[in-house]
Amino acid sequence: MRPLHQCLLLALLCIARPLHAQVELVPYAGFYAPTSDFKLRPLPPNTGFGLATGKQETGILLGGQARVWVTRRFGFQVGAAHAASDLKVSPQFTTAPDSSVEASLTILTFGGLMRFPVSTLPNPIWAELGAAVVSRQGDVFDAYDNPRAVGGMIGLGTGLGLTDRLRADISFRGIFYKLGLQDSLGSLPSRTHVDLMAHVGLSLQLGGDR
Repeated sequence: MRPLHQCLLLALLCIARPLHAQVELVPYAGFYAPTSDFKLRPLPPNTGFGLATGKQETGILLGGQARVWVTRRFGFQVGAAHAASDLKVSPQFTTAPDSSVEASLTILTFGGLMRFPVSTLPNPIWAELGAAVVSRQGDVFDAYDNPRAVGGMIGLGTGLGLTDRLRADISFRGIFYKLGLQDSLGSLPSRTHVDLMAHVGLSLQLGGDR
């Protein structure tokens, strides 16, 4: 997944140069908050009948993105983030205790940007629409064939000017995808997930002023 993200970033920079577009590089930190759970096999020693329920916990999000404004209103963006999000596992039978195991997620986003023409505001506001790839990591997911999902992404962002080339970058996103784990015993029930992301970062602006 990392080489894919690097290739997309390189492609954006190659596109931006001949178009004299504005490029923004944004490292950021924020929060990842899932709203849905999913089914998985019971974890030892709870190996009885039925499936367990797993849910990622709210965690710290670290990432970065490259944004290219081709015109004053339209642009493109690619990003990658890592969320430290432990997995809470609840057995089907309530007499068994819940457990928490170490886990994390890697989230790639690709999308288009549209800046709103709000002339009365000193800071720009834009909408994001595109795709996302969500990959789960951790020992608990090693037994599954497909702990990765592809879905859609929608969000809003804004920037607060600090200097001529540096500004605070604020973004809120929702990621939508369908997840159903699969292992050697078969496919587990799938359901639609909605993950929320919010971040604050520093945007370094390169190229022409858009």
